[in-house]
Amino acid sequence: MTTPQDEVRPCMRVSDVQLKLEQVQAAMKAMMDRAQSVSDTPVCLAIVDAAGNLEAFAKMDNARLF
Repeated sequence: MTTPQDEVRPCMRVSDVQLKLEQVQAAMKAMMDRAQSVSDTPVCLAIVDAAGNLEAFAKMDNARLF
């Protein structure tokens, strides 16, 4: 007989909610605007879904990828 402690549980809950293109574009614009307003250092921005899959990526001019 298994107990609740013996049951396999995922380490991360994955949602069925999918991001819409408009949401991703709005979030990317907001992140870009914020990054430019607080620093002159170019950055790379990424948006991932609940499972960690890349939804969007942007690299400012002269930003370094390590």
